[in-house]
Amino acid sequence: MVPEITDDIDVAFRDWGEPILLRTVTRAVDEATGAVAESSVDSSAVAIFAEEVRSATPEASRTHHRRDAEAVVRTEVVPSGYAPPLARVVRGGVVYEVSDVVGGADGVLTELSLRVA
Repeated sequence: MVPEITDDIDVAFRDWGEPILLRTVTRAVDEATGAVAESSVDSSAVAIFAEEVRSATPEASRTHHRRDAEAVVRTEVVPSGYAPPLARVVRGGVVYEVSDVVGGADGVLTELSLRVA
């Protein structure tokens, strides 16, 4: 990657980034009882958030998936296997479910599509 671009990314994260947790959830099912137990592992990261977007479609219609926010993180901080439906983002005490994880063509940034859990 061109050093000037890396420098620009560093400045953007320094100026607009905010601390978050990338949470990876693991589910285990007790076959005898059917009980589901969840555990999670958190990784610290810095993200740049886009404006929060709410769909005008009433939730009851279920015709569209509501996307509440988008965030960009450095690809190097995304845990291996971090993917829906067991990926979460915690921002200021609000937990978001990750609906999509898209790595940039440059391999430096990853975009997360989020909805409030």
